[in-house]
Amino acid sequence: MSLLHSHMSQFEIEQPQHIWSRIVGFAESSNQHSGIIQYNNLPEDITDFFKDNKTKKKIPSELIDKSRQSINEIDLNQHEDATYLALLVLVGSWSDKNESDTQLISELIGLPYNEWIKKRRIYWLYQIIHYL
Repeated sequence: MSLLHSHMSQFEIEQPQHIWSRIVGFAESSNQHSGIIQYNNLPEDITDFFKDNKTKKKIPSELIDKSRQSINEIDLNQHEDATYLALLVLVGSWSDKNESDTQLISELIGLPYNEWIKKRRIYWLYQIIHYL
């Protein structure tokens, strides 16, 4: 339910109760005989609420730091931290609160925890900023 509300809020719907009751009514009538609800069989009055008629919000070009290298331009074959980043990706997940996890990764990478975690945070933050 919260996922649907979140999705609806992305479209800045002015009357969320109206569209919600319309969706519920359609789902109830479609599901009487185990009907499948797909986008192509939704009524147009429902799909119209979710058409993106707004202009896309963009960062003004004067605020973009053009001197920074784009994440797409980074050659990981030449990146100084490529090996350690690849190892972190292979590990997948760990708990920063678990000393065994951080010690194991430190041994695997060959760097103390406070160094590799700082590099990881900087790299991921850099990656997130460039995908916005």
